[in-house]
Amino acid sequence: MPLRAVDVLGKDYYAEDCDESVRGMCLKCPVCDGRMVFVNPTMNIIKHFRHEVTCPYLDRYEPETEEHLEMKKFFFEEIPKFNRVSMIKTEFSVAGNVADVYFEKSDSLQNLFKIAVECQVSYLTMKSVRERTARYNKSGIHVLWVLHDKNFFNRNMRSAEDWLRKHYYGRIYGIKDGVFVAMHPKRDSRILETRWGEEYEKFYKRMVGWSFNPVSNLSILATSLNGVRIARFYDKRFWEVEAENWQIFEDPRLEK
Repeated sequence: MPLRAVDVLGKDYYAEDCDESVRGMCLKCPVCDGRMVFVNPTMNIIKHFRHEVTCPYLDRYEPETEEHLEMKKFFFEEIPKFNRVSMIKTEFSVAGNVADVYFEKSDSLQNLFKIAVECQVSYLTMKSVRERTARYNKSGIHVLWVLHDKNFFNRNMRSAEDWLRKHYYGRIYGIKDGVFVAMHPKRDSRILETRWGEEYEKFYKRMVGWSFNPVSNLSILATSLNGVRIARFYDKRFWEVEAENWQIFEDPRLEK
């Protein structure tokens, strides 16, 4: 359900801060520009907005939740503090996508970089990640993907997480217990499982946990890996993460 609307001047209205006084106002969806109505429920449902007519872009952006809204607000407020930002917007329609946060920044040599931040709370497929990233890249936009631990960073790595790990130098950016961190999957070399094919056997290492370290410096590095334009931060690499930040899954097959 939408938790933010804008008026005719582009001013933001967050549902949690609204009351009945906004009912007579002309509020619009920041994505499709359609008319929105404030809903103040009497039952156990949070305050929100609803479209008078279904938004035509629902399949292009993450459905709004409290977690998703908090992620967008965090990056919208914090990124300008660490980067030379010339413009920044939320829910910005660009390159066939709706970026949760879109901004343009310049480096010390005055090179301009266009960056889209994708905040993901709900599950998504590797196909969706690849397609949305490709659309951004085709328009010269670097992408920063950030996942929320509500539906990610479990025992079994999802295909979307594995794709991001391979394109972000071994890390996946995410929100863990309300903190912005870089997550690193850990695999244990003592466990090998076998899958039989028709003509071969394949061994793979079992994932046994995640390491993580908080990202406090939000200076953006626009770069690329394997032909994919990404945006990342100057956080520690896998081998630099301190041992106490390992979160190991319990597995009875691991030798003590």
